[in-house]
Amino acid sequence: MTEVGPTQPPVGAHAEVPLPLGLWAVAALLAVGGVGFVMAALDVGPPFLAGGLVGIEGASWGNALLTIVGAAMIVSAGGLLLRVRSAWGLTMLIVGLGLAVNLIAYFSGDPNFLRMAIFVLMAFYLNQRPVREVFLGVDGGRP
Repeated sequence: MTEVGPTQPPVGAHAEVPLPLGLWAVAALLAVGGVGFVMAALDVGPPFLAGGLVGIEGASWGNALLTIVGAAMIVSAGGLLLRVRSAWGLTMLIVGLGLAVNLIAYFSGDPNFLRMAIFVLMAFYLNQRPVREVFLGVDGGRP
């Protein structure tokens, strides 16, 4: 009689990995930031809700941009919690754009070190192996 070992999941299949606690924090930050952007676009609440994009809400295209970015942040937060693979990529895109905006603000003489530190920490956290495994599979997207 032969012994049957544990079965291997098919190649490319996700292993059910528990949702890391830090993803809840990232999703919360994205949701709060997204709601803040939408509120700034609708001219509800204080102007600092627009984050590093305070100057654009007065432009004709500024409110549309704030609304689109805010909606993308909210969708990304929901996707992270639902483990949607493309949500990880969208979140990385948002974090990269946030870092770029904060670097521009820094070199323009209007630095916000707390916001910049949050984006840097989010970028490092989202690229850790356990987080990548949740979205990209057991190998974390590595060859």
